[in-house]
Amino acid sequence: MRLPFLFLLAGLLALSPWAAADGHEPDELIAAYASHIQNDEWGQISTLMESRTVADLKALLVEIIRLENERGANRVMNMIFGKRVTNREAKAAPESIYVAGVMREMAVSVRQQGFRLDDYEILGAVPEGKRLQHVVVKITMSQDGESFSNLQIYSFRKERGKWKMLVQPNIQQVLQMIEFSYKVS
Repeated sequence: MRLPFLFLLAGLLALSPWAAADGHEPDELIAAYASHIQNDEWGQISTLMESRTVADLKALLVEIIRLENERGANRVMNMIFGKRVTNREAKAAPESIYVAGVMREMAVSVRQQGFRLDDYEILGAVPEGKRLQHVVVKITMSQDGESFSNLQIYSFRKERGKWKMLVQPNIQQVLQMIEFSYKVS
């Protein structure tokens, strides 16, 4: 059965035996990203990502944690830290902790649903100027013996002469929905 976690699986590019590459081209970053996920190296993922994107992700999560503290909730706190934290502790934590927490939680959800990534193929790249590039990736997955494909677009921006990955829009949307749910409740 295909579940809403499908977009998380595609965003992860997880659970596949791809070789890591520490190069600086987008296709090499995709391979390194997948390898870090496969090897549960959550903290390493932030090194592949654009610094502004990671800072924005942290800012959104810090705001969600602030809202959780106001309401006595702890869903995102547990996801990131594994315990309750103060607003001050949340602000002081390094950005890599936030990336690692989000990616780890997504991988756990995907694995619990029995999804398996069988293969991926980079179909092409679409440059948008000299500093922004989008890479189209076909991902073949399976669950309960049923195989299906999905297309994902991964975006990269040049930062200090090196390509860096941007946060997947679907990840950002999930976090924004969580934030919204706290603001309206």
